[in-house]
Amino acid sequence: MEATAQGVPVGNSSSEFTPASPAAFSTSSRTLTPDSLRSIQT
Repeated sequence: MEATAQGVPVGNSSSEFTPASPAAFSTSSRTLTPDSLRSIQT
């Protein structure tokens, strides 16, 4: 999955959700949801 400069998921239903950091986006590219990102950024 690719991301724009803003880190917004491309072609994803969660396109309105922007990860707090590129690292979090890369790590959770398979499950882009606020909950999954929250657990990663604990």
